[in-house]
Amino acid sequence: MKKISLPTDASIIVTYRCQMRCKMCNIWQFPTDESKEISPKDIEKISNLKFINITGGEPFQRKDIEDIVAVCFSK
Repeated sequence: MKKISLPTDASIIVTYRCQMRCKMCNIWQFPTDESKEISPKDIEKISNLKFINITGGEPFQRKDIEDIVAVCFSK
């Protein structure tokens, strides 16, 4: 049997909140509840990766973006 390798890259959507109203995107119309967004502790559970893209809505809407980046950097 061929061994299936783990992913090396990931895109992590940290929020669907966004303060912009871009015409090519409607993500701001469906914002997430802050209490239900992925947490740094959730990100700690993923395996080590070569590349992580932190995305969203607008990731800088997160008050804990520094913690999220720190956890991702350790991965």
